[in-house]
Amino acid sequence: MPRDPKAAPKAAREKAAREKVPDGPLSVPLDGGRTRHLIWFVATAAIGGALLIFMGILAQLLGAALLVLAAVHGWRALRTFLYEGRRIEIGTDQLTLPTAACGGTLAEIPVTDIHHVFFLRHAASWAATGPVLVIETADSVRTYPRHWFLSEADQRQVASTIRRRLDGSTSRA
Repeated sequence: MPRDPKAAPKAAREKAAREKVPDGPLSVPLDGGRTRHLIWFVATAAIGGALLIFMGILAQLLGAALLVLAAVHGWRALRTFLYEGRRIEIGTDQLTLPTAACGGTLAEIPVTDIHHVFFLRHAASWAATGPVLVIETADSVRTYPRHWFLSEADQRQVASTIRRRLDGSTSRA
């Protein structure tokens, strides 16, 4: 009778996860959150507009603040239409890491320049959806929150693949 994988010890699960990591190149798409930004835009614009039109001076100030928030989310939603979603691409000796989920610049980083790859689970800020993937390079620290990925499995696969590349690189400084 096969064993339940949830009952397996943690080390065995981690070993099984490492074995599923591909040796070849990996490309993981990032999610720009178009729907989330559109919902926030519509909701804050409607509530802010109603407060601005129908209420007193304090509510009008709150309504103006909500309209500013609506403008921010409107811009973020527009960016998802203007720019294609970025991808994290991991080759055998080089990574392509974006600075934003949509738009932004791409940085090509050799695997030998990466120092650490880890998750922030409980130490993440209250505004970030955890876990946050952190990639420390020779000259910067890049963070990739959970909501940028289509699934948490994609986030874990990126971390596992980079760790495997780090373990395989012998010329680390």
